[in-house]
Amino acid sequence: MGSSSFKQKLFNSKILFIVCLFILFFFSINLTKEAINKQGLNKEVINLKEQIGLLKRGNFNLLAEIENYKSFTFIEEEARTKLSLKRPGENVLIVPEDPMNNQNSLVPLVNLKNDKNQAETNPQKWLNYFFNNNLSL
Repeated sequence: MGSSSFKQKLFNSKILFIVCLFILFFFSINLTKEAINKQGLNKEVINLKEQIGLLKRGNFNLLAEIENYKSFTFIEEEARTKLSLKRPGENVLIVPEDPMNNQNSLVPLVNLKNDKNQAETNPQKWLNYFFNNNLSL
């Protein structure tokens, strides 16, 4: 009889209630912290997936740009604009800017050449270059 009354007193005591309440409080705090951590990690995963999508799109755009740079049309356009090259049989036009009347007139490059220089030989051109001061380019 003595041990059963002790068990009843222990279960009915306020100390056991406080200990159980403390243990429950401790576990609920840890559970709440873990839930908050999980929510933060889920947000970070979503952000990283969005960044991956942006990087994949950027990578796709860069690959398309690289393919464009490798294309013949891009190389030809760069050679025409930056290196001033032309196709055989093609005439190049210079568009001078006229600030007075804002009209551009097309002037063929072949017409700008001096006919005198076309008839001269290379040694004559060198002599003219070194000994004539009125040489026009």
